[in-house]
Amino acid sequence: MSLLEAHTILPLASRVRENRNIPEVQQPAVEQARIEAQKQIAGLQAGVKAAKDRTDLQGRMQLEGLRLGAQIAKDRRDSATKAKPQPTSKPKEK
Repeated sequence: MSLLEAHTILPLASRVRENRNIPEVQQPAVEQARIEAQKQIAGLQAGVKAAKDRTDLQGRMQLEGLRLGAQIAKDRRDSATKAKPQPTSKPKEK
């Protein structure tokens, strides 16, 4: 038996044996508890995903704001340099 099989199959087999030892009267309660735990886990996972998505969106919005600000500053700089009259230099006569 490989190391991988020993780590995956044996623990599962022991859990199956444990479930067989539970009296039939308690099995529905155990199953219901398992379902409730799965619902809680799914709810927590959804909450974590929503928080992560919200954080990612905020980061993207901030980055886009910085890009826009940089573009505005660049456009203002370009328009200011175009609006300024360039000093005209006359050729010197000798």
